[in-house]
Amino acid sequence: TLLFATHYLEEADQAADRILVINRGRLLADGTPAEIKARAGARRLSFRLDRIDEPFLLGLPGLVNLEVRHDLVQIQTSDSDATLYAVLDAGYRPREIEVTSLGLEQAFLAITAEDDRANGNAVTTGETI
Repeated sequence: TLLFATHYLEEADQAADRILVINRGRLLADGTPAEIKARAGARRLSFRLDRIDEPFLLGLPGLVNLEVRHDLVQIQTSDSDATLYAVLDAGYRPREIEVTSLGLEQAFLAITAEDDRANGNAVTTGETI
């Protein structure tokens, strides 16, 4: 058995048979790369909108994380179907819609952010609104 610690999660995703996710000294997840990604239970939904309504976007069902850059909206969501239907039901017409599974790095951030929120720690996951 070899324990290998790295911050290069793409490398870990390709090389490791088993991954441990540790946050603030606590073991949060233990499994194969696929199991860790599935445990995060989220997908990234991205699309472009002609107008951005931040309060509306922040209230979307399943929202885990929101990033907006100009007209590009990127949402990490626990329910991509419900999130997209809510956007459509509100009368928006998104363009260039993409739904992707999280990579290992995004799964790591989702798992640790969830733990930080549960324990009252500040959560920083990048450019969020």
